[in-house]
Amino acid sequence: MDLHRVRRTYSIPNSNSVERVSLGFTLGSISSALENAIPEQIFRDEEFNPAEGVSAETALGDALANGQRLYSVTEDNVNRATLTLKTMMMLLGYTDIGKR
Repeated sequence: MDLHRVRRTYSIPNSNSVERVSLGFTLGSISSALENAIPEQIFRDEEFNPAEGVSAETALGDALANGQRLYSVTEDNVNRATLTLKTMMMLLGYTDIGKR
C-alpha cells in the first residue's frame, strides 16, 4: 500500500510560517510512519507471516543506521548534486546516463 497524496488542513492560531512549515513536516513524518505501521499490524502473524512494512521514513532510518550517506538537494546545490550523481552512476557502469 502506498499513499501517493494525503490532504490535510491544519491551523495554528497566532503562528508564523516557520511554525506552520514545521508542523507540516512533523505531520508528514507521522503519516509516513503510519503508512508503514498500520498495514504491518493488520497483516502480521508472528507464526505464519512475520510482515515488515516499509515507508520512506523507515527506509531512510535503516539507511542511516547502516552508514549510508544521505544528501539534501536544495536550489543552491541542485547542479552540484546532479553532477555528483551522474559521476557516481558512470563509475558504477551506468554508461547510458542522459540517453533516455
